[in-house]
Amino acid sequence: MNTTNQKANGKCHKLKDWHFIFSFEKSGAALFFVFFAFCLLPFDFALAQPRFAVLNFNGETSASTHLRKVISQSEFTLVDPDQMNIALKGAGYNGSLNLKLDEARALGLSIGCDYYLIGLSRVVRRLASEKEFYFDVMVGAFLVETRSGQLRRFSFEKSQAANESLANKQLTELVETIWRQCTDAIKSPSQETTNDLAAELYELSSDEAIKLNIKPPQFYRRTKPEYNETAEFAGITATIELQAVFQADGRIGAVEVIRWGGFGLDEASVATVKQLRFEPAKLNGRPVNVSAVVQYNFRKEEKGK
Repeated sequence: MNTTNQKANGKCHKLKDWHFIFSFEKSGAALFFVFFAFCLLPFDFALAQPRFAVLNFNGETSASTHLRKVISQSEFTLVDPDQMNIALKGAGYNGSLNLKLDEARALGLSIGCDYYLIGLSRVVRRLASEKEFYFDVMVGAFLVETRSGQLRRFSFEKSQAANESLANKQLTELVETIWRQCTDAIKSPSQETTNDLAAELYELSSDEAIKLNIKPPQFYRRTKPEYNETAEFAGITATIELQAVFQADGRIGAVEVIRWGGFGLDEASVATVKQLRFEPAKLNGRPVNVSAVVQYNFRKEEKGK
C-alpha cells in the first residue's frame, strides 16, 4: 500500500512483511481486533510442530502402520513414508534397534525429522496344551530425538489374547498406549547430562591422556548387569555403552548412555556402573578425574546351558 494515498491527517505505521496500515488515531477497538485476529492464527504459524517419522517395526509391521495413522490425526507432522524410505535406503539403515548417539543423529537428519520411532512388535501363537493355544502380543518402541540422538523414551507393552482377532485388536490398543507415553515424554523437559566437576577431567582414551601416561582406574569390585525379564521375553541381544566419569575421590560421577538398547538394559547398565569400586586414575602418582567408556553385552541364554 502506498503511503501517498493515505489521508493527510492520518499518522501511519507499516509493519514489515504484514502489509497492514492503520491509523493510531482510530479507536482502541480496532487495535484489539487486529491483536485478537493474530491470536487466532494457527499455532504452527509461529512455531512449527515437531516432525515425526515412524520406521517399519521389526516383526509385526502393522504396529508401525497404526502408529502412522494415529500421528497423522494428531497435532504433530508425519513425515511421508515414501520419502522416509528413500532416505533410509540412502542412509543404509539395516533395522538396528541398538544405536550409538551419532548413528541415531545421522539417521534422523537423513530422514529430516525432529523425532522418530523404531521398534519391535510381535503377535506369537503359543501352545497352552495339545489342543489349546493363545497369543502373546508385544510392542517395544524407541522414541529417538534427532537433535541429541538420545533415546527419549523406551516403551514396552504386552498382553495375551485367546484368538488372533482379539490379538490384533489388542495390538492397536498397545500402540495407542505407547503413543500417549511418547507425547508425554516430548512435553516433559529432556534430561541433559552435565559434569559438575570443577577440577581437571581427562578422557582416558584421548591423545592427551596417553601422552601424559595417566594410569587407568584399578577396579576391585565389578558386577554384571541383570538381563531382565522384559529383555528375555523379547529375546534381545544388545550392546550398551556408557560414558562414565571416574572421580579422583574414588566415586562414580556423571554417567551418560552413548549406545542404547531399551528393554530396561540401559537402566540396568547405569545402575551397575554406579556400583563400581575402584582405585582412582593417577597422573604422576596424583589421583585425577577421568572419563571412559564402559561396555556391557547382553544376550539371551539358551535353555539348558
